This record gives sequence, structure tokens and C-alpha cells, in this order.
Amino acid sequence: MRKSSVTTGVSVIVGVGLLALLAFAFLSPSGGRPQQGQPAPDFTLVSLDGFEISPSDLQGQVVVLNFWASWCTPCRQEAPALQAVWETYKGQGVVFLGVSYKDAEDASRAFVEEFGITYPNGTDLGGRIGRLYGVTGVPETFIIDAQGKVAWFHMGELQAGVLEQQLAQMISR
Repeated sequence: MRKSSVTTGVSVIVGVGLLALLAFAFLSPSGGRPQQGQPAPDFTLVSLDGFEISPSDLQGQVVVLNFWASWCTPCRQEAPALQAVWETYKGQGVVFLGVSYKDAEDASRAFVEEFGITYPNGTDLGGRIGRLYGVTGVPETFIIDAQGKVAWFHMGELQAGVLEQQLAQMISR
């Protein structure tokens, strides 16, 4: 009987410990994601066109950083809107950068071609860049201000009007 009580006690302690860890993970304010006003993590992305690009190279411009995947239905739905907003803002100190998150390069190329995307895109096959930004799923979009700080974040499919409103506010400053 005593052995059963010890086993039950250990199980309860382990269970409470696991619950505490889960609560900490879910209640953590950032979840590893850089918060508004914090410096945007820097990285180097090799674009599908073969050139290297880093957010730090783009300082002085507003950067729309979009994490997506070819198999993601909301990503497919937002792709035309992102391309349209890019075409509107590309000459106004705004740069778009797409990161294909944990997706094969061939599938990423096909996606870019299918939607006629003209802004730079590259693959993050191992998820290294996504980890820097605390990406938990796709699509996720960050706006980095001209000083290199995270200015805005959106999780899920992004509508053109919402993005245009954010960009209009940022370039009018």
C-alpha cells in the first residue's frame, strides 16, 4: 500500500510541474516573439533569385516581413493582397520580404510564380528565421519601422485594407 502512495505522490508532483510549465508557456507575454518597439532580429535570407538580403540592410525603410508556406490556405488567400499592396507602396520607402517557412524550395518557387509575386522571397527550410521571430504558424506578418524596430504584428490571413492602413500611418510619420 505504501508503494502505491509514493507512486501516486510522484505522479501528482510531475503532473503539477507539467501544468506549471504549460501555464508559463501560454501566459508568457512574448512567447519568444519580438514585441512592438523592440529591435527586429537580424538574419540573412538567400532569395529565390539567389541574392542575400537582411533586414539590417533595409534600415531607413519600412519592411513588411511575411512568413508563409505554399501548403497554407490562408497564405494562398492573402498572397494576391500582399502583392497588390506591394505594388502600391514599393516606391514609397517600403520593402516587402517574404519568408517561406519550413517549405520546400520547389514548392516555394511554384507559389511565387503562381501568384506573380515580385517582392523578394526566400526559404527558411530549417525554421531558423522563424524561431528568431517566435513564429508559431503561418501566415504571420511583422512590420519593421525605418529604425529597425518591430512596429506591428499580425497573426493569420492579412487583408489588404488592414496592411494599407498600417503602412499609411508609418510612412506619414
